[in-house]
Amino acid sequence: MNAKLLFIKLLALCLIFSHSVYAQAKVKSNAKKATITATKDDPKAKKATITATKDDPKSNKKATITATKDDPKAKVEVNKVEDKISTVETPKVMRVRARGIGRLADRDSGFRPRQGSWSIGLFNPLKIQVSDSWGIETFPVVSMLIAPHLKLWHQWWSNRRMNLQGMYGFSTPSWSLQKGIPLGLAGYLSPSCTVLDEEPNRAPNSCQRPGFDFVPQLGAKLSGAQHEGIWTIEADLAVGLMINGERATPLDSYAPVELAYAPSTNLYRAHLGFKYAHLIHRRLSLNLGADLYVTGQADEALIPPKSPISVSSQLGLDWALTSHMSMTLGAVMWLSDQRAFELIEDEQGYVQKESVMSLDIFPTFDLMWHY
Repeated sequence: MNAKLLFIKLLALCLIFSHSVYAQAKVKSNAKKATITATKDDPKAKKATITATKDDPKSNKKATITATKDDPKAKVEVNKVEDKISTVETPKVMRVRARGIGRLADRDSGFRPRQGSWSIGLFNPLKIQVSDSWGIETFPVVSMLIAPHLKLWHQWWSNRRMNLQGMYGFSTPSWSLQKGIPLGLAGYLSPSCTVLDEEPNRAPNSCQRPGFDFVPQLGAKLSGAQHEGIWTIEADLAVGLMINGERATPLDSYAPVELAYAPSTNLYRAHLGFKYAHLIHRRLSLNLGADLYVTGQADEALIPPKSPISVSSQLGLDWALTSHMSMTLGAVMWLSDQRAFELIEDEQGYVQKESVMSLDIFPTFDLMWHY
């Protein structure tokens, strides 16, 4: 009897050992890095517990598998297998998640990209992360040929879930009003002054060409990661300083164009915005945003005053076509004062003009490359 009982015990231990080897091989086949810890309880209780931990550096996820085997009659019975996946939240992982969502929406996130990475779009600026805490942003062709400008992004503060960046920049909007196409927009957004250039003695005061300016900018961007999304709050201020000549008059154009030149024409432009990027799918992100702009007032002796407030909201989808290329589709809506008016009849039957805000909706499209 003792020999038979000893044989049964040895057989039970062999079966338990074989199951532990099988679990180890299975976890290693599904993960790049696996650790198996086997605990054998009292042989009399004939119970063993196997715990396997799977670490996947790429997805930064940890899976724990626990199997409990009871062997009352030298036969192994698997009662329960649990597979729990929990995301490990660390600052590095938050940066990876931020890049994961927006490699699609990286242009709007305050989470800094990895050092040496860069991105550019057909209509979006070139961004280069030159170091772990400094990044630059510019439109290369526009900066070299039409209006020099540059933004520097600096890491101010970060914790486990949030990141704060500061922005220092400058631009020269009025420089593009000095020359005609293709090196400028004179003749479209500003006087071309053709007569003055051809016959300066005949009509010395026939054209009021705007002078040169310099626009320093200061701003900040705070982003936080929550579940499958990243929210961003940003604020900035740009002030136009004249170097020589007269300040350009307001363009009375569409809101995006008007705001681009607002520091030159209206002295300053203040901006407060909110954006949210939500990861719908591994390759698809939904982007929502709203922005408030406030500008100064132009000289009332030259042009009648109008509302200094402009509001915009946007909705878009970012689709990762490849690991280095994404496409953006969406629309942006602008509400601004473009000197539109309605004819209102009062109680006495007189018709009066009443200013109204203009509503414009523009489609958005872009192709972006990330490296």
